[in-house]
Amino acid sequence: MSQDLEVTGTIPTGTGTAVVVPAGATGVLLNVTPVGPEAGGFISIRPADATGKPTTSNLNFDTGQINPNSVQVEVPTTGAAAGKIEITYDAFDRTGPATDVLVDVVGYTVAAGGGPDPAIGASVDGQIIVMSTTALGDADAGEGVRCSITTGSTVEVPFLQRWETGGPNSGQHASPSGVRTFNVAAGASANYRLVCEHAGGAGSIGNLEATVLSAIFTATP
Repeated sequence: MSQDLEVTGTIPTGTGTAVVVPAGATGVLLNVTPVGPEAGGFISIRPADATGKPTTSNLNFDTGQINPNSVQVEVPTTGAAAGKIEITYDAFDRTGPATDVLVDVVGYTVAAGGGPDPAIGASVDGQIIVMSTTALGDADAGEGVRCSITTGSTVEVPFLQRWETGGPNSGQHASPSGVRTFNVAAGASANYRLVCEHAGGAGSIGNLEATVLSAIFTATP
């Protein structure tokens, strides 16, 4: 079950209309929550111009489970799908079950040199929001992985993103993602990395591939 959602430009709200993400944004950072799923399964979120059946998941859950996760997804900027993302609920190929999906917009990205915000020098205090996405493939049943966005080299529990295979078969795929905010002082610098570890199951977790870290700097008012 798939549905497109418009996230850029003027969109309807409960009290009228609003612009949450400007038209032309190239990506959005979301917090996505299944509400009342009638069967266990997964939610996949991808650009609305994607084709074919989704092969990766952003959230995995059991019947009735509320299991939110952060999702970073590209947004098409041209064509009929401009400004839209596709949300798919898959109950492991069972027909009939449905779920509501709560989508909160946390932030957005724009092309370099574009967007409504002026460039901000790095010589002031502020915050850096670091976002991560990665692809996990060929996981066995019951396998899990947990990751942290960190300046160190170990997984930090308070900032844990965990993914676990939800079905009985091997060869499963997922797209774990996460977000963390760091304070940064004027003139300071730091390296940010995604650190992951095996978390459950006796077999191999497979490989984490195509990992991307992106960051948004906001000056302290």
